[in-house]
Amino acid sequence: MYQPPELLVRVEPVYSRFVREARLQGTVQVRAMIGRDGVPHSLSAISGNARLAEMAFEAVRRWRYKPAMLNGQPIETQTIIAITFQLQ
Repeated sequence: MYQPPELLVRVEPVYSRFVREARLQGTVQVRAMIGRDGVPHSLSAISGNARLAEMAFEAVRRWRYKPAMLNGQPIETQTIIAITFQLQ
């Protein structure tokens, strides 16, 4: 039986000074592999601004998951993560 990965720790992205001054906003979609240890790796941007994607990568690298399980064993799996950047 398959169980998808479960997000345990989410770190919010930090706006860089350049991005804040440029007033960049939008949604970035990130493809990530969630390892058997629950650590995201092999990140790539599917859509969104490249500068925002870099900030998304920095945050997602610090996220931690309960890994996906197949028949009670942790497995590596791919997921798509959407991160929305909105200036306050």
